[in-house]
Amino acid sequence: MNSKNNEINKKIMSISYPGFRGRYDHTIDTKGRLALPSRYRKVFEQYLHSQDVFITTHDHKNLIVFPMGVWVALEDEWTPLSHYDEDIEDHIFILSYNGQECSVDNGGRLLIPKSIRDETNLENDVVIIGKINHFEVWDRTEAKQHLDKIIKKKDSRERLAEIGAKIKKVSPRKPQVMPLEEEISV
Repeated sequence: MNSKNNEINKKIMSISYPGFRGRYDHTIDTKGRLALPSRYRKVFEQYLHSQDVFITTHDHKNLIVFPMGVWVALEDEWTPLSHYDEDIEDHIFILSYNGQECSVDNGGRLLIPKSIRDETNLENDVVIIGKINHFEVWDRTEAKQHLDKIIKKKDSRERLAEIGAKIKKVSPRKPQVMPLEEEISV
């Protein structure tokens, strides 16, 4: 990726966009292709102006899909610290070891490499979970087990109150209109 594309990705990620939200049940076909939800395809087409993604896993339970602009922004945050912090260096190693650059095709499908499908046990029935600036792909059974584990941690009202307190410390995101790629100057 050239430096102009890096600058465009950074500018895109600094502007609010609809993001990836919700749960979608999908299947991975026999060739390893995952059709993305139409709302997610719209985010790539209308707001991110790129079909490039970085896919990885950190625990082999699910696939994490980052739009390339989000991934580049994370790299920029981690790089200065990675030489001085072993935990960050280890985290980068795991994500890079398990990761690969890919693209969403013109049909809105993501080809998941066989090695990554094997590592994450993603075969057929999956659930796509939006995480605002990225999304995850889980085996449906594994996702349900993960949800049950989360729910059992604490009373949901207590957890919601704790989350609310954390959110109040962060300024709210102001919606902005995403400029067209031609309007982004680098």
